[in-house]
Amino acid sequence: MSMEEAEKLYKTGIDDLKTSVFRLKFNADYVSAVGNFERSGKIFSDLGANDKAINSYFKAIECNKKLIESWGEGTNLLRIAEIYFFKKQDFKNGLKYLEESQISFKLAGKYHTSLKVFTDLSLKLQETAQNTNMQEYNDIALIVLRNAWEDLIQHLENDMMRINLDGLYSKLIDNYLSLDEKSVNLAIQLTNEYIGIMNKIKETKKHKLINAFAKLLMLKLINKEINICDEIVEKARSSADGSTLEDIRDMELLLKAFKNKNSKDYNYQITYCYHLFERNLIKKLKISFDAYCNYGTKSEDFLGESEYDKKENEAKKEKEENEKVNENPDDFL
Repeated sequence: MSMEEAEKLYKTGIDDLKTSVFRLKFNADYVSAVGNFERSGKIFSDLGANDKAINSYFKAIECNKKLIESWGEGTNLLRIAEIYFFKKQDFKNGLKYLEESQISFKLAGKYHTSLKVFTDLSLKLQETAQNTNMQEYNDIALIVLRNAWEDLIQHLENDMMRINLDGLYSKLIDNYLSLDEKSVNLAIQLTNEYIGIMNKIKETKKHKLINAFAKLLMLKLINKEINICDEIVEKARSSADGSTLEDIRDMELLLKAFKNKNSKDYNYQITYCYHLFERNLIKKLKISFDAYCNYGTKSEDFLGESEYDKKENEAKKEKEENEKVNENPDDFL
């Protein structure tokens, strides 16, 4: 494909929009035009003529609007966003058109398809981050995944959306744990949210719920909160059935190995029971275990309350105090 061919396709698209009494063409041909603009945009983009590619896609979007094609409009806005992300490294405009594409996809009503589009985009962004060593791509990938997650939990009544719940949770938690230590609290918050959703939709496959509790246990260990890990195991036990009792036992053995600083038992549990868990989760847990083993008598430093739990407990305490005031206002006069 050449620049000359791209220019020709673009010009043909412009001609498609023109009317002519002499040619008995009384209406613009938006269907043909959108195809020509999209093809010219792709060629321009492949050849590195990014501004011309963006212009072609904007012309295609004008046609999409005339044809009331929200999906096509969203797709072309996404193409523009990708040019800004990957070709121009303009993250501000990339995010702007990404958000606009999400709105168009929602108008089209194809939530489950748009979910795949954005999870694929997040993977591409993460790969680019690794290849370029630019943290901005990881940051954008996280925004994309988080927006996809918010869309999903708002449409849990849609069976096609619900199918993607486990996979998106896994991608998002792995992405969180690829960032700095503060992101562990975000992973804890996400996992609590996921457990809540599992209970809300009354998930019949109990192993999914127990695995989520196992991940919460690991996250608390990573966050140096050993003192509340027994409580997590008990919560998992109360949610288990006959098919998941062995999973509860695995959680108990992992916690015991961690507390006892038993490397042999710890490695066995990770290798044979949790080898399918997210790579970054297992990686951070190993770092935390090694640190705990090396602390000696200072292991009490691993007892504590996460920033997330602190905020939750403070909010809970404030709520309880407000309720007391409302119930007995005279006592506070």
